[in-house]
Amino acid sequence: MVEPDDHRVIMDCGVSRLMYYSVAFSAQYDDFVILSNIPGHIVQPVIDRSKHEWTHGVPGLRRESLDEKNGWLLFRHLPTGAFLRFRYCNWHHPAHKKPRSLETVHFWETRCETPVTAEEERTLKTIPQMHPDSERLLSGLTARLWLFSKGEGWAVSGLIWNNIPRRRIDDGGYSFTYLWGDGIDWVLRWGGSGSVPAADVARALVHERVGIEGASSFRVNANRWEVRLGVARIALEYRSHERRQDCNCGEMA
Repeated sequence: MVEPDDHRVIMDCGVSRLMYYSVAFSAQYDDFVILSNIPGHIVQPVIDRSKHEWTHGVPGLRRESLDEKNGWLLFRHLPTGAFLRFRYCNWHHPAHKKPRSLETVHFWETRCETPVTAEEERTLKTIPQMHPDSERLLSGLTARLWLFSKGEGWAVSGLIWNNIPRRRIDDGGYSFTYLWGDGIDWVLRWGGSGSVPAADVARALVHERVGIEGASSFRVNANRWEVRLGVARIALEYRSHERRQDCNCGEMA
């Protein structure tokens, strides 16, 4: 769903489920890495298990190769040629780079070496066009979704999982994330008891050490900030939604 009070369904791929795992992102140009202690398990939200007709996952994503010794699963996104890599990371013992075993069942269930299907093409066409500045801004946001700094007192933390000690927001609603826009104008909204302030997300995007080069921000009000890069801009909004009885709130994105 595009927003909790909007019944339009654009893509039912379950990518939002990645926000509910303990992960970290490491982005290089056209090679995006998702770090987890269970990389073989968390591939499920983004892949399509069907070997015949596309029904689920990120359209155009195909399995490429795996390295069980070093603990990574590699996918290629056919429309862009970019790589998506799921890699093992031991949070409790960071020096342990190699897993004892790597779950590969879900990896082998995905398709490979098949062109983009007609159904995938139709889904890709529903995604709004992005200005090049928006692509840089949104990819920069994605790469920084799990940043936090206890020393400086700010966190992005997947927007709804606060990783620094502070008073939790008690708004009586449920956790959700929502991103939408077109061209140069985009909006990111989120809410829930574990949410981080909009000011924290803006700070991460323009941080002097880990921010997006050339980005600037300004405060609109206590729950809304805007970040700009070139001609592109994204509104960052914390928002509370009352729980609705006729929806699966855990799958909102």
